[in-house]
Amino acid sequence: MSNNAGFTGAPTEIAMTADGNGNMVATVDFSNGQFFTFGAPATAPGGVTGGLAHWVRADKDVFSDAGSTLATAGQTVQQWNDQSNQALHVTAVSAAQKPTFLAGTAQTNFNPVLDFNNDYLINTNRIVQTTDGVSLFSVGATHVFGGVRTMYFARHQWQRANRGLGSHLDQSIQHE
Repeated sequence: MSNNAGFTGAPTEIAMTADGNGNMVATVDFSNGQFFTFGAPATAPGGVTGGLAHWVRADKDVFSDAGSTLATAGQTVQQWNDQSNQALHVTAVSAAQKPTFLAGTAQTNFNPVLDFNNDYLINTNRIVQTTDGVSLFSVGATHVFGGVRTMYFARHQWQRANRGLGSHLDQSIQHE
């Protein structure tokens, strides 16, 4: 609920509760000139939860340290937490190769991004352990015209039957 149609400033969020009949309800007294909208948190990309193994979002749980201080614009990123409930967070291996957290701009639809300029974050655990095919979706923009532009990499571990997938982003890629 907000006093302006653009919902700028600090709109009031009102929790809705289940009524037992499959409906969500809330009781609110509106004043003249107030606006409202409905929303729900995204629990998975596109609402698809089946088989979701790893999901990172630049607007959620991006930390300048090992998971307690949220990164702000211009700070380097130490840890980026997985939103898939698998807790497969990605972290910086060295202080010299941390990506930078950037505030949203018109180019990114006002969503924050991580800027990888020869930087990377990695998870050393297996994100996907399967012998079946895997689909990987990522959103990013590259600003380099030569060299390596890897958004994610997968490595076959020849001494083991299963494949591992690690998160590796580098070479000036802005990742949402």
